[in-house]
Amino acid sequence: MSKVIAIASGKGGVGKSTVCCHLARALASAGQATVIIELDAGLRGFDIFLNINDTVYDLDDVLNGICTLSDVLQTAPDNEKLSLIPAPAKYRNLPTAKQLKVLCDTLGSRYENILIDLPAGYHLTETVSKVADLFLIVVTQDLVSIRDASMFASFLRNECKTKASLRLIVNRVRKDFLKKGIAKNLDSIIDQTQTQLIGVILEDDKIPLKTLKGKPLKTKSLSYKIFDAICSRINGETKRLMI
Repeated sequence: MSKVIAIASGKGGVGKSTVCCHLARALASAGQATVIIELDAGLRGFDIFLNINDTVYDLDDVLNGICTLSDVLQTAPDNEKLSLIPAPAKYRNLPTAKQLKVLCDTLGSRYENILIDLPAGYHLTETVSKVADLFLIVVTQDLVSIRDASMFASFLRNECKTKASLRLIVNRVRKDFLKKGIAKNLDSIIDQTQTQLIGVILEDDKIPLKTLKGKPLKTKSLSYKIFDAICSRINGETKRLMI
């Protein structure tokens, strides 16, 4: 059975889509058929992140019957196990939970992992909360980001009453900030968000550079190993934090 994994954040600018991209690449590199559903209308970028050219159809087209699922699915040129359904420039009508469930059920016969990249904030969160098995909430050491992640997790639990599991990914972690006490430590972030940690991604200039070039991380790099370890934890394996 496929897993539906929502990648979300309380605020923008925390690297949510970059995290989604490299998690998807790591899952696909492990041989697991993976598809990204991009929801952020008007701000799409995964075609660039995955080096996919000549995108014709998008999520709104397939939800409204303008094209078939095969028409809209785009395969990453460097990994046949990784596919994308791009976001539209504008929705005719916002996707409903029923539409997303039908789409995910259909994709589930072809893909082991369905990653849904949400817009930052609460837009479409309640809709996605009805179909997701797991929410990965991306946060940074920034105090505003931590507070927003805490509010976002509370919204999922109390307002959406989601049945999905919630896990925390702390992105762009600077070890020197932790040592000097400039940023909150990981235990404080976990306590404030009341969400179990699943991954810590260290600050690495190569991550955004590779993303914008549409290239995967080198498999021997520490950053690749970090994403690979998060994917293993998603699949129930125990992996130590690389920090």
